[in-house]
Amino acid sequence: MTSEKQQNTPSMDLKTEKSLLWELFFNLCLPIFILMKGHVLLPISPKISLLIAILCPFSYGLLDWIRESHFNWIALLGLISIVVKGGVGVFEGSTQLLAINEMLLPLIMGLVVLSFRLLKRPPLLQKILLNEQFCNTQLILENLEKKKNESRLWKRLRTYEWVLAGLFFFSAALNYILARCVVVHPAGSTEFNHELGVLTLWSFIIIAIPSTLGLLGIVWRFFVKVKKYTGLTWEEILKN
Repeated sequence: MTSEKQQNTPSMDLKTEKSLLWELFFNLCLPIFILMKGHVLLPISPKISLLIAILCPFSYGLLDWIRESHFNWIALLGLISIVVKGGVGVFEGSTQLLAINEMLLPLIMGLVVLSFRLLKRPPLLQKILLNEQFCNTQLILENLEKKKNESRLWKRLRTYEWVLAGLFFFSAALNYILARCVVVHPAGSTEFNHELGVLTLWSFIIIAIPSTLGLLGIVWRFFVKVKKYTGLTWEEILKN
């Protein structure tokens, strides 16, 4: 029976890996390809190419919601990325407006995190990370209180929030600079669509991936400190 479990595990991992690769292809790679090469392969206008690119993550996320009754976050991120970029093209906005739209979301998120620190409110990350869904929150808090380490952990958490706000502001600045450098042709043109595809690709490589790694680093450091300050094991801190 043990050997059967061992044989089944790789296939389950492979299935998950294939699913993730398919999601990345349909929600990110395919829209980029349509934006860059849709007008070459099909007799369609740049606006139609944009609409088709927007429909890829939208339809994938909608079908996933109907089948599984939950949000597909990869589809949602792909949709936001394409809609922000494509909306300017469909409505023929300026490239300046595109650059502002690109930096708006991380800028707002950075301001939200920063406001929690400036107003000296309880750490925002505490509510997000010490969540009953995946943490034994009550046990963690009890052990922090028992070892008198609550203030030490919250101090660390506030420091991490300053770092997180910095990450968001850095991402906003890079988004703006990249958009201004890459997209130079007017909205509605074939060149504009191609530049949107290039922008989406590069923003994923030099902004989304480093920002995600930075966020994961913050989460990892936080739970390492939780383990240190509570004396609990990983099995006691995390559920399942």
